[in-house]
Amino acid sequence: MNIMANRCEKADSKSGKTIALKYLALLCALLCSACQDVIDVTLQNDQPRLVVEGIIERKAGERDSAFQRIKLTRSIGFFDGVRPPLVRDAEVRVISSDGRQWRLNFSERDSAFVTNNLVVEEKVGYKLQIQYNGDIYETGFDSARRGGTLDSVYARPRRASPFDTTRGLTIAADFTDPADVTNFYFIKLFKNGRDALEIRPGNQFATVRADKFFNGETLRGLEPQSNIVFQPGDTALVKVISIGESLYEYLRALFIQTQGGGGGTFNPPPAPIRSNVRNISTPDRFPLGYFGVGWTSQRTLIVQAPRDGS
Repeated sequence: MNIMANRCEKADSKSGKTIALKYLALLCALLCSACQDVIDVTLQNDQPRLVVEGIIERKAGERDSAFQRIKLTRSIGFFDGVRPPLVRDAEVRVISSDGRQWRLNFSERDSAFVTNNLVVEEKVGYKLQIQYNGDIYETGFDSARRGGTLDSVYARPRRASPFDTTRGLTIAADFTDPADVTNFYFIKLFKNGRDALEIRPGNQFATVRADKFFNGETLRGLEPQSNIVFQPGDTALVKVISIGESLYEYLRALFIQTQGGGGGTFNPPPAPIRSNVRNISTPDRFPLGYFGVGWTSQRTLIVQAPRDGS
């Protein structure tokens, strides 16, 4: 009898555990089903804005000093992941402080509004005026400021790292800053005719610089875009553009904001940086981007293989 009683107690215990496990499984299923509810989140997308990218340049000693270009696009959503669409149907003019005007026409080849007869003069102010989509956009007057001289441009083997072993050549430059004058620079690199500018963390100090720490000195071995790889036969163009302080501060702020994982070059980041171009018709529909006047020293290089074969 004692043996039978013990067996019955063990059976009751197993049955109780089985029931408890069934209840626990049922409770987990209910909880899981509750976690599968779909929540729709609507992201607020800003209305597309006009984006301006343009510096008219005084190109010292260059035959194309009369060629100027202004690129216009429309901003896209933060997560769109596509190139901003070009604006082709705007009316674009540059107006000088002495009353002259130049109309820029859209060029499919250049993907921008261009003119071939605007030579930037010293001590003359220039402003941009755009009529687009029923609004008028305008800047204040800006003028060219003499800056540094680009002494040489050359290619050298790319310094590989454990995380990036891409082989090839990078472009470096030496340039001399004039003494006793405060200058601000926008340094640009073009690869095979295409602008290689990338506004991202790490590029700021090679691309946008003030001469506070090298006034009157020669900078050697500056790499405008160390991540852009060239091969023998490629064409490199380096520009050192002396710009105004307000444009320098705008570009510097643009680089700083990308350190927080902002959007593309001019796509709306979490807090868009106000342009120096104003919408004088509808101020709340402000544009993005920039316009400026620069004094440019530039050099072109046909890349060749290193002599040492490295």
